[in-house]
Formats: sequence, structure tokens, C-alpha cells
Amino acid sequence: MQCQHLLLQVYNSDERHIFSKNPCATVPRYRDFIKNPMWLDKVAEKLQNRQYSSVGQFVSDVHLIFENCATVNGDKQSGEMGARLKLLFQKEFQRVFNVKN
Repeated sequence: MQCQHLLLQVYNSDERHIFSKNPCATVPRYRDFIKNPMWLDKVAEKLQNRQYSSVGQFVSDVHLIFENCATVNGDKQSGEMGARLKLLFQKEFQRVFNVKN
């Protein structure tokens, strides 16, 4: 349930919906740079189909989205958006799972 909440937070904060869909379908030569594509809809599908056996696997997939974004975009606007969403995810994760720094 907490993972669904976290995913919803990221979805709602992704105003331009650039992290929702498969980037291989929209970004030319994406596979030339990224070997393990991941996007929010895929994470949602895996969560719904109970393909995660741990919270850590879910977190790894979400982090992979942002790592891939940084690799492809760097400091461009989409890269900055990814960095902001990653920070939001980390803060929400700490709050939802009551993790202290």
C-alpha cells in the first residue's frame, strides 16, 4: 500500500507525464544509451501484478527511472525534472516508511 502511495505521488508530480510512458517509443535511439529501460506505467503494472517481492525491488525500479533520465538528459529540462522527482520520491519514502536520517 505504501508503494502505491509513493508511486501516486510521483505520478501526480510528473506534470508533463514524461516518466509515465515507455521512453523507447518516444525518444529516438533511447536503447543506444539505456540497456534497462523503466517507466512509471511499467512500475505500476509490476506493482499491480505483485511482481515485487520486496520494497527494495520497487525502489530500485523507481531509482532506475531517474538514473536513466540523468543518463539521457543530463542537465536539460527533462533531466532537472527527473532530479526534482527523485528528491520528492526520497523525501516521501522517508516520510511514509518513517526513516530517519
